[in-house]
Amino acid sequence: MNKIAISIFVPVYNEIDFIFRNIEFLCNYLKKNKNLEKLNSTYEIIIVDDNSNDGTFNEIKKLEQKYKYIKGLHYKSGPSRRENLAHSLREAKYDYILFMDSDLATDINALPRLIDELKTYPIVIGSRYMKNSKIRRKLSRKIISYFYNGLIRVLFNSKILDHQCGFKGFHKKTLLNLVEEMGYDNTLKRGWFWDAELLIRAQKKGINIKEIPVIWKFGEKSSFSIRREIRVIDYMLRLFFKLKKLGSSLS
Repeated sequence: MNKIAISIFVPVYNEIDFIFRNIEFLCNYLKKNKNLEKLNSTYEIIIVDDNSNDGTFNEIKKLEQKYKYIKGLHYKSGPSRRENLAHSLREAKYDYILFMDSDLATDINALPRLIDELKTYPIVIGSRYMKNSKIRRKLSRKIISYFYNGLIRVLFNSKILDHQCGFKGFHKKTLLNLVEEMGYDNTLKRGWFWDAELLIRAQKKGINIKEIPVIWKFGEKSSFSIRREIRVIDYMLRLFFKLKKLGSSLS
């Protein structure tokens, strides 16, 4: 069986309290999980520090010293929320690229299936809103998330249930082409909408996307701000009109 080579990206920002513990947990899982052994996978982990100022990168350096397959990248601009992560994707050595939240909000046991589905689909994403998904979060956050995803589906005719779950896998060439098309948002106004825009543009190009159900819990740390996230609606509307002007509607 051919090896499945995976580059796993973990974006972080001011997570000194748990970054070392969680990355060690991930490393142990990758080493010991029998389903991953069956997939004959090899991997690297790239931790993208989005301009932390609490000593997080010192913890990343310790992880680099302990594990040869871990690499840390530190940015002095940000937090960009996704732009620096996107820029870092070019560092991937392998043909499959995954990224996941450092607080491990998504149950890591979904990882073998996500990797397996990448044999068939160029994009595989975790979904908190499928029939077999399980989710633990505050009611207010659920309402905001449903509204956000619903608005995206209406504006862009997207077929995705969950654009924002931070657990996604890609064929490297597919992802890098989409990232190049999206460009780097120097204003940093796009924020977390980066994920949704990526999936919108992928659908526009007719790229097959597979959603898989996940178990998800509200993480140890969240930088969510409703005031900031509401501001992204302006970016969404500008993208809508831009795509419409270019004749790039998903309709």
